[in-house]
Amino acid sequence: MAKDKFSRTKACATKTLYAVMKEISRRGGSMPAKELYPFVNENVELTEWEKEPAGKMKYIRWTNSFQFYSIDYQKAGFIVKKNGNWYLTPEGEAVLKKTPEEVMTIANDAYHEWRRLNPKDETPEEEPNDETAEKDNAMNLDLLESDAREGIRKFIVSKSPYEFQDMVAALLRAMGYHTPFIAPKGKDGGIDITAYLDPLGAQTPRIKVQVKHKPETAIAAKYGVTEEWMGRVKATIISHLKALVYNLMIIGEAANLLTKEFRSEHPEVPWRVIVDMRNLLNG
Repeated sequence: MAKDKFSRTKACATKTLYAVMKEISRRGGSMPAKELYPFVNENVELTEWEKEPAGKMKYIRWTNSFQFYSIDYQKAGFIVKKNGNWYLTPEGEAVLKKTPEEVMTIANDAYHEWRRLNPKDETPEEEPNDETAEKDNAMNLDLLESDAREGIRKFIVSKSPYEFQDMVAALLRAMGYHTPFIAPKGKDGGIDITAYLDPLGAQTPRIKVQVKHKPETAIAAKYGVTEEWMGRVKATIISHLKALVYNLMIIGEAANLLTKEFRSEHPEVPWRVIVDMRNLLNG
C-alpha cells in the first residue's frame, strides 16, 4: 500500500512504530516502555498536527495513534509487551528489511485476520480520527505497568534499611513463611531474617536472608536465597498488583453507578478521575 493512501493518523503511527522497532533492534531486542515516548520525541520528525492534543482526554495525537496501531504489530508477532518492556521478535527483526509502509500493511492484515478468527474477544476497533484522538481502553496499560514498576522501585529505594527489612519479612509471612528472627537495630550480624515453612523450622527450605535493598548493592546468595524462591517473590508481587488493579476497577464501577445528586453532595471526591481510571483499566 502506498504511503499516500494512509490517513494522517495511520501515517504517523507507521513512522513512529518503525522508528521504535529499529531502536529496539539497535539495543539488542528490548526497550523499557517508559523510554518509548522520549525516544520518539527526540528522534522522529513530528508535524505540529501530530504534536497537538486532541479529543476529550486531550492526549497527544501521535501517542494515541502509536498505541492504537501497536496492537496490530502485536497481533502480527512483531513486538511483545511484557513486564514494562517492549521486545522485538525474530519476525519483527526480519520485517525491518521492508519499508515502514509495508510493515504497517502486513501488521494491519494480521490484525484483521486475528479479528476474523476471534470475533467474540472484543468489540471492533475504529481508527482514531482528527476529532476523537482518545485512547481506547487498555491501549496504554503497558505504560501504566512500567510507571507502576518504577514507582514501586522508587518507593522501595526510599526506605531505610530497617524499614526495608521489615517489608521483606512481611512479604515472607504473606507467602506462608514463619519469621522467628528479624534482626534488631544495631551492629550487622550478617543474617537479617530467618524464615521457615513451619514454626519450628523442621521442614525445608530454611531461608536465611541478608537484606540488601539499594540498587548498587549486590544481593548475597550464600544464605540460601534460591531462584525458585525469588520466582515466588516475583509471583506474589505480581499477584498483589493484579489485585490492586481489580480493586481500582471495582471502585470505578461503583462510582459510575452513583447518582449525580450523591456526587454533587461530595465534591471533594475526584469522581471523574475514579471513573476514567476504571475505563482505562477495563480494556
